Amino acid sequence: MKKISLGFLVLLLPVFGCVAEEVEDVVEEIVEVVEEVPEEVSELSLQEIFDSLPLDYCDDFMREPVLIYDEANYYMMTGTDLEDGNSHPSYDYCEFTIFKNTSSGEDIYGIVHATVTPMLLFGGMEFLKNVDDEWIDVSEEVFEVVDMDILEENCRNSVAGSDLVEEGLEMNYYMVLPQYGTTIEFVHHNTGDTVYEIKWNGVEFVVNSTS
Repeated sequence: MKKISLGFLVLLLPVFGCVAEEVEDVVEEIVEVVEEVPEEVSELSLQEIFDSLPLDYCDDFMREPVLIYDEANYYMMTGTDLEDGNSHPSYDYCEFTIFKNTSSGEDIYGIVHATVTPMLLFGGMEFLKNVDDEWIDVSEEVFEVVDMDILEENCRNSVAGSDLVEEGLEMNYYMVLPQYGTTIEFVHHNTGDTVYEIKWNGVEFVVNSTS
């Protein structure tokens, strides 16, 4: 919550000769104004920011339980608990991280949401900014840095000579948000190969590796 200093009232007392009742009224009015000042996203905890995301970016059923919570590295992961002793032929998860801007620009918020099966992975990844408490999707702007021709070629090379080609799984890749560092990996779901990387340099995303 933003704080407004009340010390100036003490300095004004000799000048205007305010009586105690008047000062009390002024203080009450200031307190009411302060209470109405909304908290900025930067003042919220990682969990609070995650909870404020629209459901379009992470469904309710994917938001619990919290599997990883790393406030220091602005990273968290939620979804199916694979260590609960039950069998999970398929599972769901969300990843969330904040790419901090080291200049005067806005931070970028990355969110991955996915349903995973032994052969296929369904989901997506979006990038957001928060401006005046409004979430703005900037995914298209971020993904402009990705050379899709190279990414698709790397995916085909990853499955070359396997049955995955006949099954149409060449482009079955997903993206992994970083808990440490700022590199996002594009990983082929069936081979485990990293087929592309982009990295946040503090101002924008740049290509980190294309092989």
